[in-house]
Amino acid sequence: MNRNPLGILIITYNRPQLFENCLDRAISARGENIVPIIVIRQNSEVDYLSAIKKAEQECDAVITVNGANRTVEENINFNRICGLNYMFGVLKFENVIVLEDDVHISDLSIDFCLEAITKFSRDKKFMGVNFGSRIPFDIRLRKTYSLLRYGQHGPASLITKRAWQGMRLNQLTRLKGKVAWDGWVESYLKKGFFVTPNLSMYIDLGHSGTHTPSYENEPYFKDLENSFDDAVDAHKKFTHVQVEHSWRIDSRSYKRRNNLEYWLRDLYSRIRALTQSEEIKS
Repeated sequence: MNRNPLGILIITYNRPQLFENCLDRAISARGENIVPIIVIRQNSEVDYLSAIKKAEQECDAVITVNGANRTVEENINFNRICGLNYMFGVLKFENVIVLEDDVHISDLSIDFCLEAITKFSRDKKFMGVNFGSRIPFDIRLRKTYSLLRYGQHGPASLITKRAWQGMRLNQLTRLKGKVAWDGWVESYLKKGFFVTPNLSMYIDLGHSGTHTPSYENEPYFKDLENSFDDAVDAHKKFTHVQVEHSWRIDSRSYKRRNNLEYWLRDLYSRIRALTQSEEIKS
C-alpha cells in the first residue's frame, strides 16, 4: 500500500451527538483535500445507530472495539493506541490527526496541518501539530503559529509517524492505564517541537469529560472559545510569528540549544516510569 501523507482518526464513546458534530466539522475542514477519516468506537451504552450510519457513509472505515473490563483511563489509552497502530502500521499514514469526539475544529485546521507537514516533515525534531491555544483573540495573530516544546494536546492534534515510533508505547500498554497517556509521552515529545497556532483551532465541548472540570465556565473552556479563529482567508498563508504561550508554565518556545536538556529529562522520565511499571507488576 502506498504511504499516505495525512489521515484523521476520531475516537468516540457514549456521546453520539458530540461525535456527529465532530465528524461534521472534520468533513467541513477537510474541504477538497483528500484526507481519509477513520473512526474507532467502543461498544456504547447509548443509541449510536444514527451516528454510526452517518459515519459509515462519510468515513473510510468505522472500527468497533470492546471496552469491557477496563477503567476509563485504560480505555482512553487502549483506543488511542489501537487506532494509531492501525493508522500508522496498517494504512501506512505518515501523519495522523487525532480528534476526541467532543471537539469542534476550525475550518482552517486541516490546511494548517498540510502546510506544517510541507514545511517541517524533513525536520527530525518535528513531532506534530497542536490545535489549541488560550491566547485571547487578536486579529494580528490570525493564521500565525509558534514552535513550542510541549506535549500532545489530547483533544485535537496531529502526531507524526516518527514521533509515534519514538514513544515506545508497548511500555505504555503494559502499564494498563495506570499512567495517563499525556503524562507518559510528554517528556519524549518535548525533545522536539509542535507547530502550534497562536489562535486556537478547536473548542472543547466536553464539559463533563474525564480530564477536565465538569462545568463549562472553567477558564480552560472559556479561554479556548475566546481564542478560537474559524475565519478562512484563502489568500493568506500561515506565517511563523513566535509568541510566548504563557497560559501554561511548562510550554516553552523551541530553541535547538536546549535539545540536550530535554534529552536528559526524557531519559529520567523513562527510567522513573519503568520503575513504576515494575512496582505495579509486583
